[in-house]
Amino acid sequence: GGNSSAPNSPRMGVNPLSPVSMGLSYLERIHFNGDKYSFFAKTKFAGCLREAECDELFKIVSWVQVKEGDVLFRAGDATTDGLFLVVEGSVNVYGSAKDGEDEVFKYAMRSGESVGDLDLVRSSEGHTRLVTARAAQDSLIMQLTQDAWTRFCTLNPHALLLFLRLAIGRLHRVAYFVLADFIPLPDFANVEPDIILFTSR
Repeated sequence: GGNSSAPNSPRMGVNPLSPVSMGLSYLERIHFNGDKYSFFAKTKFAGCLREAECDELFKIVSWVQVKEGDVLFRAGDATTDGLFLVVEGSVNVYGSAKDGEDEVFKYAMRSGESVGDLDLVRSSEGHTRLVTARAAQDSLIMQLTQDAWTRFCTLNPHALLLFLRLAIGRLHRVAYFVLADFIPLPDFANVEPDIILFTSR
């Protein structure tokens, strides 16, 4: 099964495919029922984007088809490959293994979930992956590299602002739940983050 894949599972054997080469309209029709906006809206990573920004993001991502047991990346790898978002299938995430011990299963990602969000903004110098990601079944993955992310933010500064607001909102909630018992903090538990949520236009 996917949860018991051996640590020495093969790396991805398929090169990423650009959605441009495959036909954007074909991909959207086959994998998103003709509505990629609804898919993006349900993801934690891109749920704050507007339709025009979703269009731009859709153009620059790469697609990776993986087989069960294929490794997207390992703990200790460079972070330049960026973010991997599950479109179809599932991916298991494992913690680092100690010498002579098996990897520790942490969680499974389903459609719309991603790993490597923070790695998009980590410098490739001195930072490496903290976990291993392995396909639990044959899956279709959307990949956003660090270079593609930088280009996207340069061309879409408003999107970067939305991402920053979303990240700050999450940090506030984490701070509240972790520190509220020890120091006075505003009650962020019942406050909506200050972001413009995705709406169809």
